[in-house]
Amino acid sequence: MLAALAVLAEDGAAGLTFARVCEVAHLSSSRLITYHFTDRAGLLHAITERVLRDMGAWVDGELGATPPGVAQVRAFFESSASFMAVHRGHVVALVSAFMAGGGAAASSASEQTQSAVASLVQAAIDTGDIGPVDPAHVAFMMMRCIEGLAMAVVADPELDARAHARSMADILVNGLLR
Repeated sequence: MLAALAVLAEDGAAGLTFARVCEVAHLSSSRLITYHFTDRAGLLHAITERVLRDMGAWVDGELGATPPGVAQVRAFFESSASFMAVHRGHVVALVSAFMAGGGAAASSASEQTQSAVASLVQAAIDTGDIGPVDPAHVAFMMMRCIEGLAMAVVADPELDARAHARSMADILVNGLLR
């Protein structure tokens, strides 16, 4: 899986072939790959799931140390961006996989994450940190910002994802504060 992720990050979706994955993984045959993945679409789906799982674990780890309320809303942005900064190859692979048809896994994970973010926003409302807003609408906006940041990270290898996330968090949090 890591070899396929590396190929996707380096060569893009067009370069993702079983032969290229074998080359990077130092395998003499593609039988091991075809045993687990019957086709390229299955491989793209698995890569998408892997990157989203890794990113989710990273973000969850950061959120676990943050008290509920507006601090967790900010931490969601900043931890998502720190993952992108540290694991740029994962983000490039994710965007490549999504653009090449691996979007089904991303769509499902995005819906789950959006629901979890809405819960973070609701907790910030419950603590009195922010005024009454529709948590689902705020979560939708936050997810589109994170997705946009991922696209920017892919487009500009020199982009400071953390600085962009801090700015997005400032704008969002200042707009939500009571």
